[in-house]
Amino acid sequence: MVHESAKHALAQRRKYAAWLDADDAVVAANAMLLIVGRALNMLKSQIEAQGKSFEETGGFHERLTAKRLEAREKDQPPAPECPSCGKPMRRRNSAKGPFWGCSGFPECKGSRPMGGGRDGRDGPY
Repeated sequence: MVHESAKHALAQRRKYAAWLDADDAVVAANAMLLIVGRALNMLKSQIEAQGKSFEETGGFHERLTAKRLEAREKDQPPAPECPSCGKPMRRRNSAKGPFWGCSGFPECKGSRPMGGGRDGRDGPY
């Protein structure tokens, strides 16, 4: 499989073959300079398009983090609403164990124990 940029380079070679193969070194050099200039413009356009895509969709790290959060959300039990602000809560961990914390943290500090035990928690504390 030939990459699109390689196909473009081969097409340019065929297009400028008469000048690249000329006996006059100045003609061949000018043809090469023209091709290099066109290649630089193509690369500049690709870099600009990639920058625009990065602004719109984020980079690799941002997309990977979004996928991790999405996978983490699938593994969690249904989240209760925050008792303080009503936003959905997220499973959090502390030294005492897991608990529900508000997704609006740090603006909202609402929390709930995980359900299950006598005191509403999942294990001995």
